[in-house]
Amino acid sequence: MTYSSDSTAINALKNGDGKAFEWIYKKYLNLLCFYAAKIVRDMETGKDIVQDVFEKLWKEREKISIIDSLQAFLHTCVRNKCRDYLDHIKFKDEYNQKIINNSDTLSIHKDDDPSLILVAKETELIINNAINILPKQCKSIFILWWEAGLKYDQIVERLGISIGTVKAQINRAKSKLRKTLENYG
Repeated sequence: MTYSSDSTAINALKNGDGKAFEWIYKKYLNLLCFYAAKIVRDMETGKDIVQDVFEKLWKEREKISIIDSLQAFLHTCVRNKCRDYLDHIKFKDEYNQKIINNSDTLSIHKDDDPSLILVAKETELIINNAINILPKQCKSIFILWWEAGLKYDQIVERLGISIGTVKAQINRAKSKLRKTLENYG
């Protein structure tokens, strides 16, 4: 079936019409992939991001509220997903740099005792695993504070939450990490 407009397709999509989804997908796929690739500077990553946006569009089709246009809505979704991806990459790079800096501080080098290197790597793995199992908001706030080195007020400004929430979530993360690390001796 061909839809006369985006609004017709969106209304059909909200009612679970798979053909409407397919029509929207075909109409905007290439445009959005090039848009995402331009932002993240990689076509494959851009395609993955667009696939995630379309997957979310289908899953949340009943809740969709499009004010301006479908194209503007999809562009905004892709742009936000690209920003999340780039933030994640930035934090990962900063974290890896911290690990490199910390290993320099600990004077762990390739010529050192292999057991010392193994202990350092195991400790790093334990810390990463402990961070990864934190609840989503707690983890995000803790990473901003610990890995990115942001101050409480910078986190408040960045996430649009209260300073009380930031303090509580950082304390929660510290407590959970402390317990996890205690279990490993």
